[in-house]
Amino acid sequence: MQQAVGIPCRAGLSGSAETAQVPTSNRRGNRSRACRGAPRPLSPASHPEEVVAEIDRLLNDHTDGEVAKILNERGYRSGYGLAFTPKLVGVVRERYALQSRHQRLRDRGLLRRDEIAERLGVAGTTVHRWRKAGLLRGHVYCDAGYCLFEIPDPPPVTKATLPVISSAMRYLLFKPRLQPHLTMVSS
Repeated sequence: MQQAVGIPCRAGLSGSAETAQVPTSNRRGNRSRACRGAPRPLSPASHPEEVVAEIDRLLNDHTDGEVAKILNERGYRSGYGLAFTPKLVGVVRERYALQSRHQRLRDRGLLRRDEIAERLGVAGTTVHRWRKAGLLRGHVYCDAGYCLFEIPDPPPVTKATLPVISSAMRYLLFKPRLQPHLTMVSS
């Protein structure tokens, strides 16, 4: 085993130089430059109460990414003195035990795609087409664009009401599956 050499290393937080043990090489002969200075402080930064209250209020209507953007536009800074990111909003939400947007929407009675599809008796892809057509209302709960759906008062379209709908709308709601044409071969 080779001897470790002590070299000055900047920890980055305090700005002072500390001595770290850096081995010249490991068993495979690869050089390693890992700085083992003072560890980062583990105590969480406290965020101002007004920021936490604003995050809690904004999560009723916005995703973590939208909340971060709104807070930055209003000039708020985190307890770390940094601009907000979606991940940092999630950290604050978890640290202060705030409900996620998903949980808030579920508590209001909104349903997942498979739940609303089962209730309406249609496929999940039909649920998305109906949302795009404005027949179902979906609420985005994360920055990836996933939605939870409201239960419609009158059910949207059923196959019994199809003759009343225009052909363009019928195509949008129920895209036909292409069937191969059957041709008769005379012998």
